[in-house]
Amino acid sequence: MRIKIRGVRIDLSSLIQVRWYPYPKIYLHENFEGTAKWIARGITALGIGVSFLALPSIIDVGVAIAFLGIEFFVEKIVFEYSVVIVQPLPDFKIDESQWITNGYLFPNPAYQQQYDLQNHFGLVYKDEAYAKAFFDYLVSWNQDSRDDGDNNICISFVIEANNSFTTYLYANPNRKWLDEMFNAYHEEIKYEKYGKRQQSMIMQMVYWKTLPNMEGTLFYSFLEAQPKNRKFHFAPFYMVDGAPTIVESHVITKYRYSLKYRQDVGKDDLEFYYGATIQIDPKIKRAISSNPRETVNELFKKAIIECVSHAKSIQFILAPNYETSPPVICIHFNTSEEARDGYERVLSRFTNSGSSALFKKKDGKLSMTLSEHAKFSIETELLNYSEDNYQGFVDSEQSKSKVVLTFGFDHLGQTILVATQRDFSPLLLNKVQFQS
Repeated sequence: MRIKIRGVRIDLSSLIQVRWYPYPKIYLHENFEGTAKWIARGITALGIGVSFLALPSIIDVGVAIAFLGIEFFVEKIVFEYSVVIVQPLPDFKIDESQWITNGYLFPNPAYQQQYDLQNHFGLVYKDEAYAKAFFDYLVSWNQDSRDDGDNNICISFVIEANNSFTTYLYANPNRKWLDEMFNAYHEEIKYEKYGKRQQSMIMQMVYWKTLPNMEGTLFYSFLEAQPKNRKFHFAPFYMVDGAPTIVESHVITKYRYSLKYRQDVGKDDLEFYYGATIQIDPKIKRAISSNPRETVNELFKKAIIECVSHAKSIQFILAPNYETSPPVICIHFNTSEEARDGYERVLSRFTNSGSSALFKKKDGKLSMTLSEHAKFSIETELLNYSEDNYQGFVDSEQSKSKVVLTFGFDHLGQTILVATQRDFSPLLLNKVQFQS
């Protein structure tokens, strides 16, 4: 419960609480310490006064026990004192009109995994100078580091009941270095406040803005492309000729964000006390932009298929010593450059976890469908192959286990397997199927 004192909302739990450990114990703010002592003295005096009354013995005993119980709880009151840490205010004037909308930037999918590129989310401001100043201020919440591994800078999204969503930005009230400051203060005054319990409080700013989810908004596209607990870049944008432009020098590396629906926001959530800043007509239909993850997959497919289209054949190679090395399926190219480029693209999208291949015969040739976790797959064009080489591999016990997929080229009649510019890690297929 919250009450207003001189225009300030105060949570009553910071003044008085009753907890059970296992009997009820009262926690009272030290401002009421004098009042509590006088209540205890009054109870004692009242008990003495009642003892002079001519009451029946049963009532007299009951009253005495009641006063004893009340006095016991009063004596067991735990007094608390408050320590408030005020988060420094920005050294520039806050202009709410500067925050226009949110900005998003998705990297080229052909290079995203290969070069560890991140999705970008940020706030779009009118002016570049204000955008830089605000993000410099945010970095101070993270002790001037632009790598927020401890989630000191909280980003939260609340999907509203109508066609809108609210973005929240605030310093994490549970950030670790605050505990160190509270503990240091407690140690400094532990004799002065002996026997009392410290209340640790924080006063800080909260920034939030509600935006309509209309056509052209990439909010849901960002949620689809960016898992909540995976690295992304939080960056300021500013408007140039009506288009958001990112400020790369002020990027903050983030590792998580929060997502809730308004009906799921409870009183323990900070977002509960800061509602939507605008109301959207619920009759207006939401137009969700295209899913960037689907776009990413489509671009990957085109890039890989384009590379494999230059291959001339598929070769199946059994392992002489199967106990120490797996069999190999090699896609052959005319040049080492074509083979290396194709293999780098495959390795940038597929991993050893959940990759499989299906080979199908058609018109005297062979196609390969390469899949990962049944969520992403590509099918190559028809390639030449040797029937004897293929059938010998299919009939072998080795084809029923894990198989290495690699790319290679011919050199003086020998097959040369390519390495890549990155650490060479062959793609291991967990399952290989053959279909006539």
